[in-house]
Amino acid sequence: TVYNHKNALRRLLLFCTEERIGFVWELFNQRFEERFTAWMQDKGYAANTIASQYSIMKIWLAEAEDNGISFDKHYHKWTTKSRDVENIYLTEEEIERIYSLNLDSEDLGQQIDPRQKIEITRDMFIVACWTGLRFGDWKDLSEVEINEARLTVHTHKTNKTVVIPVHPIVKEIYDKYGGKFPKVVDKAHALKHIRQCARWAGINTPVSLSRVEGGKTIVKTGIKADFVMNHTARRSFATNMYLKGIEPISIMAITGHTTQANFMKYIKLDSEAHAKIVERAFTQ
Repeated sequence: TVYNHKNALRRLLLFCTEERIGFVWELFNQRFEERFTAWMQDKGYAANTIASQYSIMKIWLAEAEDNGISFDKHYHKWTTKSRDVENIYLTEEEIERIYSLNLDSEDLGQQIDPRQKIEITRDMFIVACWTGLRFGDWKDLSEVEINEARLTVHTHKTNKTVVIPVHPIVKEIYDKYGGKFPKVVDKAHALKHIRQCARWAGINTPVSLSRVEGGKTIVKTGIKADFVMNHTARRSFATNMYLKGIEPISIMAITGHTTQANFMKYIKLDSEAHAKIVERAFTQ
């Protein structure tokens, strides 16, 4: 996305500034990858962020090469392979607990400022849990209408149109706002709202997740609510539909995944959950 490309350019410019290197075509020589990778690792960037950085820059340099600009062609050898990252998903029961929160209740222990739009964020996150949409698509569904119990959404990232059956809760939220979906706050505030709602809902199962940061494997522990992301809604949809026995190809038609390999990265099940799926098949 444009957002990703701007971030990649920002990192590259910061690298050049801090390392006192000229931002010129000669920058991309045989030593560049080693130096830039070391710099990003020192900054604590995750392995997948580093891989994405090189993937984006290869697009730029391929375009430059096509336009006859001369520079070292070593960039063709840059590593752009990402790693699987551990993430969580929310069960249907946990999604229901978040949706059932009474945000006007004094039991939450604090007064909620309606200007913060926490309830709107919570409601639209729940919509995403039942539609599988990315944040870039569910943050503003205000122009999308429900027709014949379906949503037709043109997705920004993949530039594809998906048709999504409307879950009763999605229709309930749609009707709550007068037959339309409300607009959500920006990404950072939305994440803050969602995690707070998850804490209020008691999503406090202990969780340990590992990921590579700065070239090292880091294990982070905490309650499940603190690992909820905006993208958790999409993973939850894919995983819960998979658990219901829906064929991956049908779920992919809604999520917009083009390969089953990429889709399966969204299925966040442990070994016990997979065993239960097989056991259920034995009894059918």
